[in-house]
Amino acid sequence: MTGTEIAHYRIVGKVGEGGMGAVYKALDTRLGRHVALKTISVAKPLTEQRRLRLIREAKTACSLNHPNIVTIYDVLTHDGQFYIAMEFVEGITLKDLLRKGIPLPKTVRYATQIAGALAKTHASGIIHRDLKPSNIMITPDDQVKLLDFGLAKLTESRRESYSDETATLGLTQDGMILGTVGYMSPEQAQASHVDARSDVFSFGLLLYEMLTGQRAFQKATQVSSLVALMHEEPVPLHDLTIECPLELEAIVERCLQKIPDRRYQTMLEVRHALDPIDSGSSSAVRVAPAPRPERGSSIAVLPFTNLSPDPGHQYFSDGLAEEIITALSNVRNLRVTARTSAFRFRKELDLQEIGEQLKVDYILTGSVRRAGSRLRVTVQLVDPRQDCHLWTERYDRTMDDVFAIQDEISNAVVEALKQQITSGSSAGQSWELPQKDRQPKDIRAHEDYLRGRYCLAKRSWASIRQAIAFFESALQKDSEHALSKVGLADCYNLLGYYNERPPREAFPKAIAAAEEAIAINARLGEAYASLGYSLTFHDWNWVAADRAFSQATHLSPGYASAKHWKTWLHFARGEFQAALNCIRAAQQVDPLAPILNAHVGLALAYAGQPAEAVEQLQKTLGLDPDFALGHYHLGTVFTLAGEFEKAIEAFESADRKSGGSLGLGLLGCDYALVGRQAEAEHILNRMEQGKGYISPLQMAYVEAGLGRADAAFELLDRAYEDRSADLVRLRLQPWPKAILEDSRLNALAERIGLPPVEIQRVFG
Repeated sequence: MTGTEIAHYRIVGKVGEGGMGAVYKALDTRLGRHVALKTISVAKPLTEQRRLRLIREAKTACSLNHPNIVTIYDVLTHDGQFYIAMEFVEGITLKDLLRKGIPLPKTVRYATQIAGALAKTHASGIIHRDLKPSNIMITPDDQVKLLDFGLAKLTESRRESYSDETATLGLTQDGMILGTVGYMSPEQAQASHVDARSDVFSFGLLLYEMLTGQRAFQKATQVSSLVALMHEEPVPLHDLTIECPLELEAIVERCLQKIPDRRYQTMLEVRHALDPIDSGSSSAVRVAPAPRPERGSSIAVLPFTNLSPDPGHQYFSDGLAEEIITALSNVRNLRVTARTSAFRFRKELDLQEIGEQLKVDYILTGSVRRAGSRLRVTVQLVDPRQDCHLWTERYDRTMDDVFAIQDEISNAVVEALKQQITSGSSAGQSWELPQKDRQPKDIRAHEDYLRGRYCLAKRSWASIRQAIAFFESALQKDSEHALSKVGLADCYNLLGYYNERPPREAFPKAIAAAEEAIAINARLGEAYASLGYSLTFHDWNWVAADRAFSQATHLSPGYASAKHWKTWLHFARGEFQAALNCIRAAQQVDPLAPILNAHVGLALAYAGQPAEAVEQLQKTLGLDPDFALGHYHLGTVFTLAGEFEKAIEAFESADRKSGGSLGLGLLGCDYALVGRQAEAEHILNRMEQGKGYISPLQMAYVEAGLGRADAAFELLDRAYEDRSADLVRLRLQPWPKAILEDSRLNALAERIGLPPVEIQRVFG
């Protein structure tokens, strides 16, 4: 339609198209200004009566005058088509901005402006009914502009003066499901009566996504999303991000109440609740939030000291402490430090210092003496800040009673903490331990399982092979020991990701083990997390992986690995702010785990914060200077920043500290990029002549650096056939510019299912 004249508007070009019509950029030839000219699609012929009613309703929208609402200039018909001329807004849609991630201060600022705009529309008698990221523009000066009242419906106060009760701008009517799945209210989804509180719910959905990077009720299909919208609760914000203030979380929760009477009754209330947070004085929030459980307190369970005559029984002492960690992690009121961080400390160290490093209120210490079938377990609950013992108990039992001991200790700790923490109105609230459905039928199987977890925690290839043998031994004794199947899944996931075994060989074994564990015990969050890992790195099935991780978080909210592994799903989908929120939530549970700290650094880099990424990775190496993956990610960040000499130094460290299994590909690539071709060729020869499986992806990096694009893409095709795990971040790796601009890279990314994303890159 370019060049077409409609009244005094000349079409310049098409801007976009949606369900309600197309939008064109046009020149107002009378006033010499550009406008957005939108066509309004109608389901029935445009009779004179209906044309007049549409114009009347559009004029109501024209009366809106607010800095955060797009201004409507004119309404007209042409050749039987209805048009609205409105302010042409330069900027970026909130939908596009969400892909890059939005810092918390800007999220609050935008939310406050959106709430104010909606309050104005409601006061004018209009409900938007299609509030979603693509209908919100952010101008270059950070001003929100609310667009598209194509589904806007006049409120009852306005409709009373009209004889036609279906009076709506987009020819909508009650009894039809209209709106956008993912952003509509429950009453909208059920085609029920809709009032301004429907926009309140949609605003809550929008704010949830701005804070987390993911939709509150996103499922595999539209139907299942609608079912979730009407009958399920979203994952709590504090499980996905640690940056969200409690007052802001309370606002979202109240907006998302299923029953309209329990929400804010007006958007003006919402804006008043947001104002103090936007101004930085969140303590001034006076609007009462919806009831929610207390956050409770925090505890670390240190590894129990092995006092047995046999020092080899340390696996049993550690295993007993780990089982108690798992049990306590399912108490909703309690933040429990994960094993990796807690087990860095031993009882004989200063407990006050441990409490400060782990940022916990309480510490549980213990010792185990095992002689034959006899057990003596001593435990103490300590307040590290006051340096005092709150509770001590000794258990003299036999090995046959080990499960009873775990239950007794867990229940006693919960009871002691409840007395310390709860008071007044919260004293009667429920503290629940997980159901007792994790225990094996055979005590010997349980011992093999503990040995397997002990070996797996060492994270060497030899120890992982030992772990597999122990888990298989446990399953020979008890074929329905679900936790041993989870252990096998974790082992094979690691072997497949790090290419210790061909991914096509390792990952299917991991998937089978995880699915068998779920079939035995559908309440094991760890099993769903392991399955989500495989579905992400091997199947590249983002929807199924997301579903598995959500189930893992729901069943085991304190399981840091579920949040950690979901970070990679966010990387694959280009959801960098959500990835950063997710990995920080995992880090909160396991603050001293080097791998989590390293992935916080990687997430910062992808989110466009390279300086912060380098600082974070250097802190990670302060925790463990020999952590090869920390050096590897540091090399990646330096390469993205064009600092190749620093990158080479980091990759060389990763190569040395991993025994040659990490960083070779990018090291060879960087050698080539700085003109050290002979060393790059040497790296390539090392990989070609190496023993065991070598990922074609690693060799592709070197060929890319050497400028041999055809060879690089041939290797990438082989990596695709092998299901090389790191292809999930194909678009994010520091490829040379020539590879990034080659159409074959985009074609491969589309085959994998990776969306087009942008990250900060600087090439020297």
